[in-house]
Amino acid sequence: MADGGRRRRLGLFGSPESVHYALSRPWDEHDWSASDDSVRGGKSYSSMVIITHHEKQQEEKTHSGGDGAADVALFSGHLDITALGGAGFASQRCAGRFNLSGFDAVALELLVPPSAAAANSLTYTLVLKDTAPLPKRPDGREQSSVSWEHDFIVAPADGAVASGDQPLVVVLPFDGFRATYRGKPYDSPEPLDRASIRTVAFMVRSFFGTQQGPFVVKIRSVVAEQRPG
Repeated sequence: MADGGRRRRLGLFGSPESVHYALSRPWDEHDWSASDDSVRGGKSYSSMVIITHHEKQQEEKTHSGGDGAADVALFSGHLDITALGGAGFASQRCAGRFNLSGFDAVALELLVPPSAAAANSLTYTLVLKDTAPLPKRPDGREQSSVSWEHDFIVAPADGAVASGDQPLVVVLPFDGFRATYRGKPYDSPEPLDRASIRTVAFMVRSFFGTQQGPFVVKIRSVVAEQRPG
């Protein structure tokens, strides 16, 4: 997407080598935890692993120190629809405090494999919560709360086949996020409180059996943007 003028940006997650700009918070897999359908008896699973991305597409597990390569978050796993009768979801979330007031969109800088394989062409969801996590129920399960969600598709641009991972920037305007509760649309009396984002999560779900199987998406950075004009 063309800039069309200068933008104000705030880095949330990502590598200092990002083509967007130097971000303040590097990827750390210890910041992320799984929230999969296993809490409801499902069999989907996910992980968030930090890898080192080299220009020649070599990947290694990240350690301290650097050689000019970029850290990338690898969100991957398996989406199962058999255990819950067509339903299924897998997600990784990070709790914290993010003040995104004054910004109007979230930009995801992704690295897309050079293949239109089904595992790389799924619909994903960015999830934001503006309330603190609730205490767990007596049975150990998590209490549900309102989420704000925006779907996005990860697929090679124009279906072209290239020699290596291709950059893809997905811009998700805040006015496109929709409130949900337990996976269903929710008529929230209040808008998303951008000044008090408490959870950021990446999710993939079955959409009632329309997608399933292995998934993987490489996330280079997550940036809040104020777009010009």
